[in-house]
Amino acid sequence: MIIPAAGRVGRRHAASALRAAALSLTLFGAAEAAAAAEAWSCHGAKPGHPTADERVRFVREASELALRADKKYGVPAAALAAIAIAESTYGWTRPALEANNLFAWKASRALVKEGKAFVPPCERRRIRRTGYRVFKSRAEAFDHVASRLAAMAAYRRHTDAYRAKRSTGVVSPAAVDAWIAGIARRYSGQPRAFATKLKRIMNDPIEPSDTLAPERSLYRLSASVAVHALE
Repeated sequence: MIIPAAGRVGRRHAASALRAAALSLTLFGAAEAAAAAEAWSCHGAKPGHPTADERVRFVREASELALRADKKYGVPAAALAAIAIAESTYGWTRPALEANNLFAWKASRALVKEGKAFVPPCERRRIRRTGYRVFKSRAEAFDHVASRLAAMAAYRRHTDAYRAKRSTGVVSPAAVDAWIAGIARRYSGQPRAFATKLKRIMNDPIEPSDTLAPERSLYRLSASVAVHALE
């Protein structure tokens, strides 16, 4: 069968139109992806997160891991859970998602150079890049950070003082706050703001507030460990 020239031209035009449409969709998709990546700031939470349910689930998980760490190392569970919430925005920052790093715990320069650290996109073109420790799991992150907060010279005396208070079987919010005030000077570049933020989270980890929410407060975690310490 011989196809008329006009028919062949029409088919070619149709095929070209389909290819152009496909290319347009591809470019549109790439543009959307680029816009989404740009909207997700380097150190912020992934857009659209955390939802209310995600906050509740993360607080539950962080509380369990913090309790384990408190029993093992004597680092206040209330504070440890609050730090994880603050630094990872309930588990939705890039280090949290890509490296299970809930504490923004920085990696050594050696690890960064060896490619064994997580380096956020905004840091990859810099000569002196900031990288974050990579952990196998969130549980490993809690265990590692708690062990460092208990043993490193910059934090040890504050943890020892907290342990001494915990050994009496009674831990007040003031004891947890004192530990935070002590470690904040090295942990954060803005220690006062950092301590205030953590206190609000400990008051109410779901909706941080200046008012204590007795039924949700993280301070209950540290109090429960102190009681068990006497058993």
